[in-house]
Amino acid sequence: MKKGLIFGLCLFLGACSRQPPVPEDLFYRLPAPQAVTRLHSPIVEKLVWVNILESDGLHRERAIVFTNDSQGIRLQQHHYHFWMEPPPRLLQRQLVRYLRAVDFSPMVLSENRVAPDGVVIAGRILRFERELVGDSTQAVVGLELRFSRGRDAPLLIREYEALVPSEKSLSNSVLAFEVALSRIFADFVGDVRKTLSAGGQASG
Repeated sequence: MKKGLIFGLCLFLGACSRQPPVPEDLFYRLPAPQAVTRLHSPIVEKLVWVNILESDGLHRERAIVFTNDSQGIRLQQHHYHFWMEPPPRLLQRQLVRYLRAVDFSPMVLSENRVAPDGVVIAGRILRFERELVGDSTQAVVGLELRFSRGRDAPLLIREYEALVPSEKSLSNSVLAFEVALSRIFADFVGDVRKTLSAGGQASG
């Protein structure tokens, strides 16, 4: 009886020892904006404050989000794959890097502040996930961005979306996220310039 128990215990322990190791957590950061075209002159001469983006639910967390249905209704989180920072701060800093790279203003700061003599850029994350449908993979980014002077009502409020195909690896998807964000930021900068050229009238 005892021999049988010992034999069974050995088999159990042997099976446990053959279990595959738990994968290590991997963390990802966005590369610096690549497709950058410098402006001939700054659009805004005042200080620009870029706020942390607003977000809800999964987009507040560092786990990379994905969807495997074409409508993007069902969302899941990748196990073991995380952003270096929560997306609201990650995208705030990426927007700051982009605005500095294009010379949007003499000084762009990544702080949540509403100053009467400065410009405030704020926004909300609408979509920020990998879309995995069939054999195709793409990065999907949707943002609402707002541009205002100090505490005044926004001069510009607009929603933007970009979809960039990528290879299946997470590293390639991260590069696709950077491309998508740069496209959105370029469109936003163009819209701000048009709004200010038109006399600062609000547009949506």
